[in-house]
Amino acid sequence: MNTNSDLIQFCNDHLIKLQIIEMVQSLIYKTNQGKVARIYKAFEDVYYNKQNPDDKDYHDLIETKVSGIKNQISECSPLNNFEISERDTHIGVDFPTWFNFTDNKPKLMLVGIDPLRTGENLKDKISIGTPYNIHTLKNLGKNLESNLFWKLISGLAKDYSVYVTDTFKVFFMEESDLNRRSYNCPRFTNPDSDNWEEEIHQKIFQNEVDIISPDAIITLGRKPVQWFTSLKTTKFKELKKMVEDRDERLLRGSIPILAFPHLSGLSRNGKELYGVGKRKELPEQYISTIDTYLRKN
Repeated sequence: MNTNSDLIQFCNDHLIKLQIIEMVQSLIYKTNQGKVARIYKAFEDVYYNKQNPDDKDYHDLIETKVSGIKNQISECSPLNNFEISERDTHIGVDFPTWFNFTDNKPKLMLVGIDPLRTGENLKDKISIGTPYNIHTLKNLGKNLESNLFWKLISGLAKDYSVYVTDTFKVFFMEESDLNRRSYNCPRFTNPDSDNWEEEIHQKIFQNEVDIISPDAIITLGRKPVQWFTSLKTTKFKELKKMVEDRDERLLRGSIPILAFPHLSGLSRNGKELYGVGKRKELPEQYISTIDTYLRKN
């Protein structure tokens, strides 16, 4: 008997596939399209248990030692669209993914924050992955149903085409007196700048919106709201009411944005706002809110 996870197609063939590969290659990770396609194929093989994520060949494909790039901030860097410094560590890149994608169902964009990387083994590397590392969960034998991001994605994918991405496709830690996370570095991201719409993060996101043409954008955490709306507030109590009231300020063009607290254990907003006793109950509450919103739309 198939389990829920067996029914969820990962990065399935669809017209968006070539468009996303081209977008990743031109705006996020500047290498040839053949390598981007090989990386996506490797992610698929890991997801479908055709490849072990511990294999050397797999790591050679998705990881590059910074020392292996003569000057990582020069034009030869695959990340030359982003302001990366020689003092930055734990550089991570997430390629967007999609689940059960078809033209016969409403399309959702699920937007997280960034490709957080930790661990001494990744300190001097550029590592490529997927949002929430979903592609590795089955292969690693983890209990999928205990992973809140998987519960949300797989629950939505029953009735929707789901595209998953980050606000910022690149992450790093700046080694300095402050040891700042990339989204706290003005050189990397400044949503208050005069040329805000020209920021690389804005350009990439709009490119994704144009490709996916989503019926709704689902955001997790404060950063997507700060970046992809004109709102100054990121108080989730106010945002929840705005979603319920269908406030026109929560729009990207004509596309509604449904803003939710992050599912991370560091966020306490979700449990309080959605009246659940345990964090593991949040995905079902989020899905119910999304269903209700779209049925009334």
